[in-house]
Amino acid sequence: MRKFLIFAAAILLILIGLWASLVLYFDEQRIKQLAIDHVRAETGRELIIDGALDLSVFPNLALRAEQVRLSGPAASTSPDLFTADQLSLSLRLLPLLRGEIETGDIALSGAEIRLHTDLDGNTTLDGLSSAPVSASDTAANPPGSDRPALSTGEIVLLDIQLLVSDERTAQLQRFLIDRLQVDAFAFGRPVAFELNTEQLNRSTSIRNLQVKGQLIIPAGNTPIRIDKFSLSGLANAVELGLKGVIELEATPMIQARFEQGALMLNDQRFALAFSYIQSRPARIDASLVGDRMDLDQLLEDLEPQLSTKADQATSPLLVLRTLDLDATVALDALLFSEFNLSNLEAELTSRAGVVTLDPFNANLDGGRISMTATIDLNPTPAIVQLSPQMEVSALDQALAPWSIGQYVRGAGKLQLQLTAAGLSPEAVLDSLSGTGQYDLRDGALIGIDFGGMVEGLANRNVAEALRGGLGGTTEFDHLQGLLDIERGKLRFPEFDLHNERLGLKGEILVGIANGSLDGELRLNSPRLNTIPLALSGFLSRPQITPDLSAALREAAGRRVLELLQGRQEETTPEPEDKQNDDGNDG
Repeated sequence: MRKFLIFAAAILLILIGLWASLVLYFDEQRIKQLAIDHVRAETGRELIIDGALDLSVFPNLALRAEQVRLSGPAASTSPDLFTADQLSLSLRLLPLLRGEIETGDIALSGAEIRLHTDLDGNTTLDGLSSAPVSASDTAANPPGSDRPALSTGEIVLLDIQLLVSDERTAQLQRFLIDRLQVDAFAFGRPVAFELNTEQLNRSTSIRNLQVKGQLIIPAGNTPIRIDKFSLSGLANAVELGLKGVIELEATPMIQARFEQGALMLNDQRFALAFSYIQSRPARIDASLVGDRMDLDQLLEDLEPQLSTKADQATSPLLVLRTLDLDATVALDALLFSEFNLSNLEAELTSRAGVVTLDPFNANLDGGRISMTATIDLNPTPAIVQLSPQMEVSALDQALAPWSIGQYVRGAGKLQLQLTAAGLSPEAVLDSLSGTGQYDLRDGALIGIDFGGMVEGLANRNVAEALRGGLGGTTEFDHLQGLLDIERGKLRFPEFDLHNERLGLKGEILVGIANGSLDGELRLNSPRLNTIPLALSGFLSRPQITPDLSAALREAAGRRVLELLQGRQEETTPEPEDKQNDDGNDG
């Protein structure tokens, strides 16, 4: 036992002596210089340590530095790549005794990482792969490698702010990362990583974000790759999910490709692919393919982020001001504003802040809709132009979501030219205006029987006419005319209905929000002269008032006119040649 105690004490003295030697030999300035030289050799950048630097031996050999900065590219005005409150890294002892630093695990906390692009298109990431490489490093790397033989232990980043800025567009985006963990890193080897944050960006409601994958940074000039990429999070009540493969290229400009992708929105799943090029302006090509999208439910779950009263300044569409977009969408079914669309195909483009939807084709209950649309995002409020065309085989089904289908049925065509201002649904509806035309065949107006009204009026019984007119159906062979939309009202200025028993012409105004009615119609049939009809009430409870006094006045006026014309014909003298002819004959 005594020998063991003596041996343990000797070991302890040796360790204390080694610790004291390391502390005395590697003073703060020497360690700082070693770290600066190491970073310069590995990255080609300057490491600046403004705070204290400590070397600890127990329980592991480790270096801790405070107030650390890593410079941007030497030949650029870009800001520092990162600043950090604290940088900690474990060290390997033997290389340190040779005056070299080989790192193990790395931890960075309280950091601000800047991904900045200057006016010339240079970024803070430029040149990181062109640091000097020694002969031993070259031997250790695969043929064609242009990266240093850098390897680390586990990397942990805590409480990180990521700033993405571009001098060319004066844009700045700030992202918050609570924790980013990367397994032991080496070029050309798959490295598992995981990112977690409560809220990625203060300007969005996306929270509880988790990103995982396997990062492969090749030793050569082939693209960076992220395999088994997965993202999950919440946007208000919408569960987000994204899976696929990402490839990144940083030279000569940043390019990204997302392939084999799957997008999940709650229980809805879509195939997604896109590419991104950091040109001027940036360009995105994307495609979305899926079975069914319930857009009504998604918008409801995203409230209040996409509130119908949201200001234009907060609209996510504004990102299209600064990039070019080409996107295709193909969905088996889309539910939007209670419209059930099927076999939907659309192409979306954006150039210089003008978004174009052309074409847009889909089947809907009772027909098919085609549309072109443009949104000019440059003015405030934005200007929206829509040109929908509908071919319907069952108008009552096609108009059912607007609560109008219960009042009319038929088949035919409807064309509209609409304009609006703003980006929220409420702003668009409040400012909607435009013109159009309709041409319908073999249908009926439901709730009014003008034929029954004719019977009562022909019998000079107004009460009977009103009873016979309300609650019935007016069949038509042909219904056509124009329409205007302005300030929340539908105006039918040339309403024209015909069937074998009667004709109906006039002007009708319908309130879009409440279905209110106003207008005047002219009812005509072989059984009576034209009768003016005053229209009021609502679509669900129409009120029609025949103006018999006006009809009598008009009829009396016509009768007087006919009498005057007859008397004029009787008193008009015959021509002289006619009289002479008559005299000669006598």
